[in-house]
Amino acid sequence: MGISGKAWHRLAAAVAVPGAAIGALAGFSVAPAMAGTAQPKPYGIETLHGHIVGAGLNPRVPVYESGVFSDRGYIDLGGDGHTIYLNQGNIYIGTSNNRHTDKIDREVCTSAHTETFDYHITGGSGLYKDADGRGSARIQVTTALRRNNGICDGNEPVPGTSSLTIDARGSFRHGHM
Repeated sequence: MGISGKAWHRLAAAVAVPGAAIGALAGFSVAPAMAGTAQPKPYGIETLHGHIVGAGLNPRVPVYESGVFSDRGYIDLGGDGHTIYLNQGNIYIGTSNNRHTDKIDREVCTSAHTETFDYHITGGSGLYKDADGRGSARIQVTTALRRNNGICDGNEPVPGTSSLTIDARGSFRHGHM
């Protein structure tokens, strides 16, 4: 949702913390998107939520949309990151005001990388071909870090502890209704 392929690699690298391989976040298995039922209304507030946890992070994140319509699908943060693939069609987005923060909590030995940005819907396909709207979104990746000699090591992510969450909320208008 707004993270390009290049930014996805930066995101993965930031969570793995300097010196750790991006491969430590790879190999996560994503279950197929569940069937969704699109029930469009003319306009309103739309929310998107996605979450994965596991041995690593797959850039294809299952998502659920609700509000103006309800549908399930995924977003591929490793691809163009600007298409939400849903059962009833696709939604295309552009982004602006991208900001990111990195944090290591040495007391509990975790790291977090957060990206926030504004988005605007640039069109769609299928049921969403005339969609438009705008809002804000947040993507956060967290992982536990190893302790070496009792000290949190920012270069050592613990396999299987990575988690990615996507949350977005904004206006949505279905143009042809």
